[in-house]
Amino acid sequence: MSRDLLVVAAVLTVLAGFPGAAAGQRIGVQEIGRSDLEIERSTRLPPQTAAALSEAGDIYAEGDSEGAVPLLQEVIDTLEPLAADAGGGRKLANDDPRLFETLRTAWLYLAAARWTLDDREGADQALDRIIRLDPLFELDAETAGRQLTDRLQGRREELVGTVSFLVTPLDAEIRVGDLAFENAAPPPEPPLVEGEPSGETDDSGESEDSVPEEEAEPEPEPFVPPEPTAMLVGSYLAQVSRPGYLPTTAAFAIAGGRDLEVEVELERDSAVVRLRTAPTGAAVLVDGIERGLTEGQAEPWFRPEGVAANHPPEDFSRELWLDDLPAGRYRIDIEKDGFRSFRTSLQIPNLVDYELPPIVLEREEAVVGLVGLTEGASVLGNGRVLRPDWSKSPPQVRLPPGAYDLSVTHGTLGYFETSVVAEDRRRVDIEIQLRPALVYLGVLGDDPAGVRAVELALDALRGAGTYTVLDRGAEGTGLLAELGVDADTLRARSTAQRELDWISIQEQVQAGLPAALYVAAVLNDDLVADAVDLWWWPAVPGPPSPDVRTLRIENRRLEQGALQRLAAALDPDLGRLTPRFGATFIDSGIGIDSRAGGVPIVATVEPSGPAAAAGLAPGMEVVTIAGEPASSTLQLTNAVERLEAGDQIELVTRGEGGVTVRSVEPEWGWTLLDAFDPDLLPSAVAARLHQELERTGDIPRWLLELDLANLLLAGGDPAEAVRQLRTIEAPGRSGLGRDTVQYMLGLALTILAEEGRDEYRPRARDVFETLASIERGRLGADAGPEIAPRARLHADALADN
Repeated sequence: MSRDLLVVAAVLTVLAGFPGAAAGQRIGVQEIGRSDLEIERSTRLPPQTAAALSEAGDIYAEGDSEGAVPLLQEVIDTLEPLAADAGGGRKLANDDPRLFETLRTAWLYLAAARWTLDDREGADQALDRIIRLDPLFELDAETAGRQLTDRLQGRREELVGTVSFLVTPLDAEIRVGDLAFENAAPPPEPPLVEGEPSGETDDSGESEDSVPEEEAEPEPEPFVPPEPTAMLVGSYLAQVSRPGYLPTTAAFAIAGGRDLEVEVELERDSAVVRLRTAPTGAAVLVDGIERGLTEGQAEPWFRPEGVAANHPPEDFSRELWLDDLPAGRYRIDIEKDGFRSFRTSLQIPNLVDYELPPIVLEREEAVVGLVGLTEGASVLGNGRVLRPDWSKSPPQVRLPPGAYDLSVTHGTLGYFETSVVAEDRRRVDIEIQLRPALVYLGVLGDDPAGVRAVELALDALRGAGTYTVLDRGAEGTGLLAELGVDADTLRARSTAQRELDWISIQEQVQAGLPAALYVAAVLNDDLVADAVDLWWWPAVPGPPSPDVRTLRIENRRLEQGALQRLAAALDPDLGRLTPRFGATFIDSGIGIDSRAGGVPIVATVEPSGPAAAAGLAPGMEVVTIAGEPASSTLQLTNAVERLEAGDQIELVTRGEGGVTVRSVEPEWGWTLLDAFDPDLLPSAVAARLHQELERTGDIPRWLLELDLANLLLAGGDPAEAVRQLRTIEAPGRSGLGRDTVQYMLGLALTILAEEGRDEYRPRARDVFETLASIERGRLGADAGPEIAPRARLHADALADN
């Protein structure tokens, strides 16, 4: 192989780190091209420089060493200032390896080209620069040739020596400029034990006059000294330091081809306390003065022991070394926000290293008991989800000390909110009283006096105790504005109720501000408002059109009487048991010649009813009612309504058999909600019905669903009423029940037919035809009017149409 080809082969050996160069070595010197010498970009390497180096390689490979030299020099002149800015040498190799390798490769090409041109001085200058860049660089003699390899070795022997440091203590830090060096000193035999700490720790975890453990020496392993470090010839200063010792500067000089040992022994000047904490980031104070912060993650070899063994190693910080501690007594405090402080008192007898056991800081923690919290409820503290401990009674949440706004939600079962101040190591119990949420969406209109009158009215609604009233005025008015709902729109009440997409408004408001019921206030004027419309609607599903109640503004307050009636309407009587007497009465003064004037007379008696069972018959006079002289049927009605289930009422009657004492125990039955009651607020009723459907109460589920369907039907939504009615599983019973559900279904289908959906007319008639022959069904209440005759009238009317 010719000398030229040997040198190029050496270059290729160096370029093994470059993808293109590796390919070139594989296929042969003559086929190296620019693409084979493509060099990955670095942060500083100009893209055109890699192309120039590739071109120089092509020219050199073609045997034109003289033509390659100018291009190589141009590359070097470009890269050297960049290398100088990056720190040069080892720092450059660490920080920007691609720039380092490119520069070294360019010098190697130049050395090879100079060598082939018999320019020994130029080749030496290039080799010297390579050595200064990388003192450990070597050429392979088999590929580069013995002459160039020997020349590089000779130059290195002149320019490079080695150094080893033998320092006591063994873990001292050794630095020359930015370079760190390993300690080549062997460990002493046997290891020395320095210091005997003493002290006691009280039961509280704090210690008085205690001392930390001295650092335990690990089991010694066979010592293998590090390889001597190659350095360029010259004079240097080594900075040797270690906590607890006086730092020292050692001057030394490197001679070419020589091995140097630098011995340094540091002088002890203080004790050192070494500690670590879990978690990291704790401030460490010595006698009240902050001396450091625990940081980072524990060293790979660290394994917690004792109490700390309950925590994984990664929870702990690196060791923090506290030095500048003369022998004496010290107070150590360790503090971190959100954690309880740790304190210990140390007695340091000797100037040695001590190691505290790993310190685990306990979180500051308060306990809040949630009395009455039900499964499935969501708990928030300052907007953050809290997870109660259900194994405790009552359920508890543990919180860092501080002030909290707590809220509890449980679907439509209700909402609860309160504020609490939680203190470390203390428990406070809160009684959870879920109420459905009523969200106040704010005032639409600009009259400040009117706005104030509405806001004062919120207290009356809160006082009703039926709802948790949430003032969301700022969010609510903004949300309504996004939906195109403003004061002018709602002042045109009929148009707004008819044309706005209230189902969409309900859904979007509920998504943004979850609640059971909503109210928005609309002033009738922006300058001098004298009335306000309160727009009410429930969460979906509910009546598709809002309820509007108008209240006058009097003396800068809403009309009090109307406001009180409105507050009462928020707590509707959803379903109540009423007594069924089984008889009708008339006063004796109405068209009947009675021997005792003004007494109730039995008009009719239902067969098998409570009155019949007690022996009452038409024509009998009621002389006394519950021991009081009888005077009217109203007296009897009031007496019966005061009864509770299971009670009896004593009547004295006079008839053909004479005067008789009779005890009547009424039957008790359910009453359907009157959806057309003018005092009713349908939105509030719908919200309460959905709430009751979520819980298990005294009112049967089928009756609540029937009330909701009745509300939908009265609110003008027969289609939704049909859907609701078809899902009700009511019992077949005398009074309210399955027949009542079917009767209302027939009414809803009839309304749909009258609205133009004729396909429902025959279905409605079939429903009424079936009911016309059933005698047990009732309307309104268990004691209400019979369904059969009314069903017959509807069936005939539908047949006629």
